[in-house]
Amino acid sequence: ALPQSLEDHPNRAGYLNTLGIRLGGRFQRMGSMDDLNRAVDVAAMAVDVTPEDHPNRAIYLNNLGNSLGTRFKRTGSMDDLNRAVDV
Repeated sequence: ALPQSLEDHPNRAGYLNTLGIRLGGRFQRMGSMDDLNRAVDVAAMAVDVTPEDHPNRAIYLNNLGNSLGTRFKRTGSMDDLNRAVDV
């Protein structure tokens, strides 16, 4: 989790995005579903705190979609697949 002092940090979305990428990478190496679930949650948070007109929003949406797609491949959850398509 991010320290409270980062709640309003102007680069919060960037930090969240990076954390999601790192958690996804650790999932690829270690296979922990906890890491993948956290990667999805953190990627969604990065999207949620990013204004729609922000130039990095597309990157954050792509990373969320990739994490959801990875989780779908692992679990077969249609909710994850549908959500990945929606983003």
